[in-house]
Amino acid sequence: MSSSSSSRPARQSSASPLWGMLREILWIFCLYWLLQCFVVRAYHIPTGSMEPTVLVGDRVLVNRFVYGPEFPGDVPLLGWEIPSIHFPGLRKPAPGDIIVLDHPDGSSMDLLKRVVAVGGQTVEMRAGDLYLDGLRVEEPYVRHIDRRHLRRKGEIEPIPGLRALMEKTWRDQTHGTHWNRDWFGPVTVPEGQIFVMGDNRDNSQDSRAWGFAPLRNVHGRAMVVFFSSIPELPLLDLWKRTRWSRIGTPLM
Repeated sequence: MSSSSSSRPARQSSASPLWGMLREILWIFCLYWLLQCFVVRAYHIPTGSMEPTVLVGDRVLVNRFVYGPEFPGDVPLLGWEIPSIHFPGLRKPAPGDIIVLDHPDGSSMDLLKRVVAVGGQTVEMRAGDLYLDGLRVEEPYVRHIDRRHLRRKGEIEPIPGLRALMEKTWRDQTHGTHWNRDWFGPVTVPEGQIFVMGDNRDNSQDSRAWGFAPLRNVHGRAMVVFFSSIPELPLLDLWKRTRWSRIGTPLM
């Protein structure tokens, strides 16, 4: 009797630390998930469509609260998409904001683009320059690979994939004329939608190709580059691989 009763506390005491550890891990996981849903989330940049503002290899923090947080969003670390509730935010996206959004084609791909027009505004490209409601927009952050290679007005877009997508998206608006990446529009953005573009205008597939993006696709506003690395360098050479001067670069 005495030996049996004395063995029970030993089993309880050995199980208690394990349960405490699991509980702590669960709390950390839930806190991490809630922070990602409601406050801030980190994103990795795999393409150069926003250069020179955001480089390939940059990791940016995105404010999830300003436009309205989503819950439950997706599962952290696993990337599982879950139907979510979109809560009201402080404001809506505005021209000039750098945002993360879902691709309008319904894929799970996250995009980093700059808002250039919102609902009710008219957007147009003339010789590679952006016009908003008929007025030229000053964009010192924009990159053109070579101004000498601008498309001509009315020229068929020479990149086959881009041309096919533009013709499919804007068939009803072109009225038989040809649009290309440098001569585009004018089109008026419907309410509840936005028009986005990459800062690397000659190397960005954006609203010029696939059209307007609904506000419900927007995840948040990019705030700062918190880490950056050069993808071409060896992973183990961390010091040379890291772009130290990029850390802390503001994007707001």
